Amino acid sequence: MEDKLKTLVQMHSREADTLQAPDFLWERIAAKLDQQQQINAQPMRRVWLKPLLRVAAAAVVLLVAGIFAIRQWQPANNMASTWANYPELQQAEAYFQPMIVAKVQRLEQIGDKALTAALLQDLALLEKDYETLAKDLRDNADNQQLVKAMVENYRSRLQLLERILNEIEQKQSNEKADTQL
Repeated sequence: MEDKLKTLVQMHSREADTLQAPDFLWERIAAKLDQQQQINAQPMRRVWLKPLLRVAAAAVVLLVAGIFAIRQWQPANNMASTWANYPELQQAEAYFQPMIVAKVQRLEQIGDKALTAALLQDLALLEKDYETLAKDLRDNADNQQLVKAMVENYRSRLQLLERILNEIEQKQSNEKADTQL
C-alpha cells in the first residue's frame, strides 16, 4: 500500500510543482486564518476577565454581608434607644421577663410534654406579636398605646402561664387526694 502511494506521489510531483492554486482558495485560507486568530484572541481576553469577575463577585458578597450585618446591629441599637424613652416599658420588661422564664421552667418540670409544647407555641405567638409591637414603636415613636399594648402582652403571657400551672397543680393535687382515698 505504501509503495502505491509512493509511486503515485512521484508520478504527479512534477505536475504539482507547476500548478498554481486559484485566487479564491487563498481568500478562503486567509478568512480561516482570521477566524483562528479571533478564536485564539478570545481566551486572552478571558484570562484577565476571570480574575476580574472573581474579584467583583467577592466584592459583592462582602458588600451584601456588610449591609446585612449593619441591619442586624442597627435594630438592636434602635431598640435600646427607643426603650430609653419609655421607663414604664423598661420596668415592665424587668418585672415580667424573669417571672415568665421561671414559670416556663416550672411548667417544663411538672407539666406533660404535649401540653408544654402547645403552651410554648402559644407563647411564641405572643412573643411574635410583641416583636411586631416593638417594631411599630420604633417606627412610630411616642405612641403610648403601643407601650400599653406591649405591657399588656407581657401580662397576657404571665397570666396564661399562671392559669396553666394552677390547673396542672390542681389536677395533680386531686390525683393525690384520689390515690390516698
